[in-house]
Amino acid sequence: MVESNILPSIWRRGEADKRMEFGDREPASLPRNEILRKDKQERKNIIFGMKGTDLVVNIQIMKYEWHLGQIHAIGLDPFFVHYWTPEKVAVYIMHHQYICIDGTGSLGKKLMKPNGQLSPHLYLYQILIETSESTVPVFQMLRASKNTNTIQFWLQEIIRIGQSHKANFPLPKQVTCACIVLCLGACARAFAECRNLKDYLSKCFDCLVNSTDSLPSCFLRLDISHYV
Repeated sequence: MVESNILPSIWRRGEADKRMEFGDREPASLPRNEILRKDKQERKNIIFGMKGTDLVVNIQIMKYEWHLGQIHAIGLDPFFVHYWTPEKVAVYIMHHQYICIDGTGSLGKKLMKPNGQLSPHLYLYQILIETSESTVPVFQMLRASKNTNTIQFWLQEIIRIGQSHKANFPLPKQVTCACIVLCLGACARAFAECRNLKDYLSKCFDCLVNSTDSLPSCFLRLDISHYV
């Protein structure tokens, strides 16, 4: 199931077709779905070298073994992980002028803290680019909290790591994101060379009213579809 990437329910259905005729009772040798899911998870743990149930430790193992060069930063409390592949970086460099940033929550279970409290929702943030063939996610962050500073840190880490491998690592000229002040503020700091979102808006307003040339280095756009 793991090597073929088959869902346990699909595998079980195929085995039932092989072993049973219409109207037959299920044989005892046909495992239940929950047993197959557990077996698949244990097989994955062996393949990826995961030990126990400590999420952060297992991700750290993956960072230095199976996903070497793909996982770039891990945090414990609040939990976060930054990840992207060298291939995705190459795609970004080719299409870096226009990017989109989007985030979504409730992707996984809340994490249990030592005092029994649950963490906030896990949020997945992605930077996407549009190619002639498809939309490609290139940089990702999974985090158990959200604020301007954490998003800015992720963006600046992308720039820092990119510049450490390529001196002229390009920055986007236009960023489209949802109408979320947190994301807009982080983009204004990381890409537009502004102190905050208010500073970005002031520069744009000054350019319109006074015809100055002090435009921010990156244009921020709102994803109107989020209004619908």
